[in-house]
Amino acid sequence: MNALSKCLLACAFAVILAAATGTVSVAQIPEVSYLPVEEPLDVGGTILEPGVYVIRVLPSFSNRNLLQITNEDRTKIFATVLSIPHALPASEEMKDTKFIFYTASDGSSKALRTWFAPDSTSNGGHDIVYPEARAMQLAEVSNESVVAYKGEPASNELESAPLEVVTPDQKIAEYTERTPAQHDTQMAAMDADDRELPRTAGRAPLLALVGILALGAAVAFRALRSS
Repeated sequence: MNALSKCLLACAFAVILAAATGTVSVAQIPEVSYLPVEEPLDVGGTILEPGVYVIRVLPSFSNRNLLQITNEDRTKIFATVLSIPHALPASEEMKDTKFIFYTASDGSSKALRTWFAPDSTSNGGHDIVYPEARAMQLAEVSNESVVAYKGEPASNELESAPLEVVTPDQKIAEYTERTPAQHDTQMAAMDADDRELPRTAGRAPLLALVGILALGAAVAFRALRSS
């Protein structure tokens, strides 16, 4: 292989590499944070033992969000819980991760109330929904209303489970759906296994990538044949 062929081949591989790594720029980083736990923590009815976890949004079209909690390398799922949008004032931005907790009562674990992801794509936070019995405890101790669902629906039923509001005086009030969190309209076309990074562009970047890869492959092939 002569010097020119080697140069062309190197350029082709550089183009392919640049195109492959450039796909990150057409994908938006999802809402995700590290969740450090120093004492047993209740998140939506699941008790997390001390450790470091990852909490992230599983995209959907509803005005609720499923949150998934895993270990740091995301090889083990500890919980899938339901949340509802927590709106921020238009003038306020959340640049860093923030967790708000319910006060722990005697004999029960501290509970996660709201999670704010950094640079949230939903322009707000996520209020955790609890089973009715646990919501009764939290509402009484915190002296604030807690959104709850009845029974123990499966994780694939959480987004459609009927919700209610437990008041501090232990009464049940009607829940009014809040403004939906903002999600990319292309989420509907994604399979569940592909929901790692929400797409924020149309098909043009993908077609451009295919063209660049084809061009790079052609240049590399011609360089090899002429060597």
